[in-house]
Amino acid sequence: MESLYLHKCLGACLTQGLAEVARVRPVDPIEFLALWMYKYKENVTMEEQRQKEMIDLEHERELAMMEQEMLERLKAEELLFQQQQLAFQLELEMQEKEKQKTELQVVEEQLSKEMMSNESTAKGEEPMQSLVALNIDQDL
Repeated sequence: MESLYLHKCLGACLTQGLAEVARVRPVDPIEFLALWMYKYKENVTMEEQRQKEMIDLEHERELAMMEQEMLERLKAEELLFQQQQLAFQLELEMQEKEKQKTELQVVEEQLSKEMMSNESTAKGEEPMQSLVALNIDQDL
C-alpha cells in the first residue's frame, strides 16, 4: 500500500532526482536531492500555471473571434438593410416620377385639345360636334 502511495506521489520526481544525483555525484546527495525535488515541484507548478494560462488565452481568443464574427455579421446586416432601404427609396422615386410623367401627359393632352379647339374656332371652323350634328340634320 505504501509503495503505491510513494509511486503515485513521488514516482517520477524521485526517479528523475535519483538519476540526477547519480549523474552529478554531489558532495551532499541528500541536500542536493532535497533542493532538486523542491525545484522540480516549483517547475511542475509553473508548468501547470502556464498550461492554465494557455487555456485561458485560448478561451479568450475564441471569445474574441466570436465577437469579431458577430460584429462582421452585424455590419453585413446593416449594409444589407441600407441597400434595401436605398432600393426602396429608388423605387418610390421611380413611382413618383412615373406619376408625374403621367400627370404631365394628361395636362399636355388637355392643352393640346384646347389649342386645337381654339385654332378651329379662330379659323371660323365649327367644332367637330357641330359638323356631326349638321350632317345628321341633312340626312333627315
